[in-house]
Amino acid sequence: MPMMIRFAAVAALSLSVVFAAAAEDLFVSDVINLSIRERPANDAGVIGQVSSGESVEVLESLGPQSFTRIRDANGREGWVTSRYLTPEPAARVQLEKAEAALAQSNRALSALQVEFDAAQARLVDAASALELADENEQLKSVITELQDSEQRLREKGKADRERRALMLTGAGLVGGGVVLGLLLPALGRRKQRYGGL
Repeated sequence: MPMMIRFAAVAALSLSVVFAAAAEDLFVSDVINLSIRERPANDAGVIGQVSSGESVEVLESLGPQSFTRIRDANGREGWVTSRYLTPEPAARVQLEKAEAALAQSNRALSALQVEFDAAQARLVDAASALELADENEQLKSVITELQDSEQRLREKGKADRERRALMLTGAGLVGGGVVLGLLLPALGRRKQRYGGL
């Protein structure tokens, strides 16, 4: 009997080492709310929820098709379904960041346009020919820099718009996949129910 107890202890220790995951931060995927359970089972009691986009700390994982023990931002520890955790933030969060970056780029572009217009106005208002020549060279340099900056910002704005469109497409595809994932099982049950008639 003592040999059996030793074997069980060694097996339990081995399994805990194999399934323990390094503490890392993952994000709740595009599921609206994910239940935190007391133990790794679907029928376990719910002790809380985490929402899509929330960051959680992984304490232990039983595999990608099982459960993962996590700690949320409030310090609650419990088990969640592993497949709903992802190393990337939700598409909605990524889209918000991309839109904020695009808005910032547009504000910078507007400020550069104001500076560009002011530089051109100063060029027109120059009084003497000598001052005009020196100022002309300086302003040409500023204008060239501003045009280069404007071009870079336009390209960045275009890239941000393309990235946003890609994220919206991805979010649409994910949403469509979720809807199909919910509808197909229901259709299968309906066929089984009416198939016996």
